[in-house]
Amino acid sequence: MKRIKQLVIATIVCADCQLVVLVSSLALPTFLPHAQRLTTLLEFVGLAMLFAPTVLAYISVMALLKSAKDIQADIAKQRQLNALTLLLKLGVIPFFVLNFLVCTTLLITPFGVAVAWIGYLSAWLMLVPTSLFAVVGLSLQYNNRRVSFPTLLLHGVLQFIFVVDVMDFFVVHDKIKWLLYAEQRRQIPHASILIPHD
Repeated sequence: MKRIKQLVIATIVCADCQLVVLVSSLALPTFLPHAQRLTTLLEFVGLAMLFAPTVLAYISVMALLKSAKDIQADIAKQRQLNALTLLLKLGVIPFFVLNFLVCTTLLITPFGVAVAWIGYLSAWLMLVPTSLFAVVGLSLQYNNRRVSFPTLLLHGVLQFIFVVDVMDFFVVHDKIKWLLYAEQRRQIPHASILIPHD
């Protein structure tokens, strides 16, 4: 889980750094009109970083899939996965918002249409791994017979729709949190287990 956590945090940092570079390259000519070389450099770095967060997110998913059996056997690791998925979903919201705003603005110009579609593609490619984290978490609960197949299917579909995926994950997060709490109470009935707060 430690490696998965590091990859998730790296994905969020990379996505947010990409936004800083993009905004800087767009705003710099307004404030420093003579800094053309710096603006060009920032635009190049921004384009080079376009798919970096997505690549990191897919590497995170591969590490998650590799560790799935280990996570399935341990309630504490399932809780960590649930919290990491929430962190990932919320951490990349600035990436999606700014990506949408920039790409929609670029649709006004003829040259910007092609660039905007590349931006939309990068956003969708970023949605897939963040949603896969949620689907894997739900699948683990399904494999442990804590959720039904229709529940898995419904939330699995909702996870691949922009904006709805975040709202749906709040429901999924709470559902998994309480299912794990109930399972832990069932396993240790006489111990005093605190109500989950994450």
